[in-house]
Amino acid sequence: MAGESGETDSGECRIFSRMSRKGMEIARTFGEQLPRFDNLSEAEPELMRVRDSLLDKLKHAAVSAGVQLDESGNSLKILERWYFELIQSGGFESVGLTRDVFERGISMYLGAVIVQNIDGFNWVVQEFVFAPGRYEIGVRRRGFTMMLTRGSNLEGVPNNKRHQSLFRRFQQLKR
Repeated sequence: MAGESGETDSGECRIFSRMSRKGMEIARTFGEQLPRFDNLSEAEPELMRVRDSLLDKLKHAAVSAGVQLDESGNSLKILERWYFELIQSGGFESVGLTRDVFERGISMYLGAVIVQNIDGFNWVVQEFVFAPGRYEIGVRRRGFTMMLTRGSNLEGVPNNKRHQSLFRRFQQLKR
């Protein structure tokens, strides 16, 4: 769903020293898929625009499907239930979106709910540490960052029988 990293007070990532060679290869491959920009001042407005566009598309699809998304924590349960209904019916196109756009919209919606409802969280755009010139968007509070550039494939989340993984993540962050 989303990448997380902790940072030291100096801002250095702690993950370098613990990462295996295979992990580094995976991180670099992931980084190659991220959008390329010359610098942060170019990346930030564009990734914020993409965020807004994905949120608009998801909300428009929700309205046309009669699904109410109000950026509350509980709306994450509604969104996830709707997502699994669309998977079962093969109906992403029925709401005017591809599955990829819908899943990317889910990630942005999760970020919007977190920023709206949990004190201290803000949107952030940053360069991906393993791929210079590649940037991602996410949310941050103090030393915790959750990147949301990739879509949320909730079908692959382990132990998600009740289809409430987004809400559980939100609740964990509220603590």
